[in-house]
Amino acid sequence: MLPKFDAADVWKYLLETPVEVPRPNIYMAVPTIYVRLIEHYKKLFTGGGSYSRSKEFIRATCTQKIRLMISGSAALPVPVLERWKEITGHTLLERYG
Repeated sequence: MLPKFDAADVWKYLLETPVEVPRPNIYMAVPTIYVRLIEHYKKLFTGGGSYSRSKEFIRATCTQKIRLMISGSAALPVPVLERWKEITGHTLLERYG
């Protein structure tokens, strides 16, 4: 678990944690966090970011390392759901109420 939310740190943790290091295989967040992760992803690839990983690598890594991604506590906007699937290959499980 990370001490506080930072989109860059979350992406780094999800993509660069070595296989031999214990890591979660479920990721749960509120819709706002997914929006911020998508915004950071855009910066990496369209805002002059210097991230060395390809879009294909990110999608493959997310689908291999993470079993389930969940959005909760508030309604998830459909555009966020669709964009997240494009980026990671995961259809977010929506749980709230």
